[in-house]
Amino acid sequence: MNENLLRAYIANSGMSLTDFSSKMGVSTSTLYRKIKGKSHITLNEANAMVKILKIRNRDIVKIFFNR
Repeated sequence: MNENLLRAYIANSGMSLTDFSSKMGVSTSTLYRKIKGKSHITLNEANAMVKILKIRNRDIVKIFFNR
């Protein structure tokens, strides 16, 4: 996962990690683990992130499939 690009989308949305985790329906600590790659992100969670943050198609692969 490209943590920096995802964090940029979160910051540009005007949401804090707490706000974003609430919209995702997970705790802030769970979201943090997922962003850090310590826990897997499900397809449904990735889809929710894309919708909530309005991630551009060209950035989806960069965020979720970058190592």
